[in-house]
Amino acid sequence: MHFSGARPAAGSTWSQAARVLSASAVAYIQAWKLTAPHQYQVWDALIVAVCAEHGVKKLYSEDAGFMKKPLGVQEINPFAST
Repeated sequence: MHFSGARPAAGSTWSQAARVLSASAVAYIQAWKLTAPHQYQVWDALIVAVCAEHGVKKLYSEDAGFMKKPLGVQEINPFAST
């Protein structure tokens, strides 16, 4: 799905404008591997693992961890000072 940056039409929701990605058993295993040694929260790690599994290269999140590219996904905190 391509997102042009335009606002969704009146009456539509973000679930209609964005694709929902599924989490496989492999994604859950990868997430658990990020939690303990890298101090990621489980749900944050699962988001990263699902992104990696579906080829997402950049993830914008205020909860970006300290790892530069966990599982090949670049985490970017849009609120962090540069």
